[in-house]
Amino acid sequence: MADVTKVEVASRLRLFRDNKVVYDQPFSMAATTYVEHTADRVILATNMAVPQEYNLGGVGTGKYFMATSDGPILVALDNSANTWTLGIAPDGGVVTAISAFTHVYFQNQSTTNTVTVDVVVSDKSA
Repeated sequence: MADVTKVEVASRLRLFRDNKVVYDQPFSMAATTYVEHTADRVILATNMAVPQEYNLGGVGTGKYFMATSDGPILVALDNSANTWTLGIAPDGGVVTAISAFTHVYFQNQSTTNTVTVDVVVSDKSA
């Protein structure tokens, strides 16, 4: 039997005006069972000419993606030609995505600094 991780995703949206709550909406999905998942720390070299593919570590088709970086990088899901910027120099950032994907790409364009990326990918079982 495969390892099983259960996670409950929850969030809350609060809007304030003049320090008063004008909107407060909690959101909670039902508990979700993940069969395949991977969590890694990747060090990206400086001056990467093209995006490099991240090994999903046993996850066939990812559903949930989360990455944090300590510097600006380019990130892409499925197609390395469609990247978006994570973070603004000199700081990094955090991104989460819910989508069906089979490839993840990272690129560090800095000519002077390596970038550390923590990444978590999981599937969503039926």
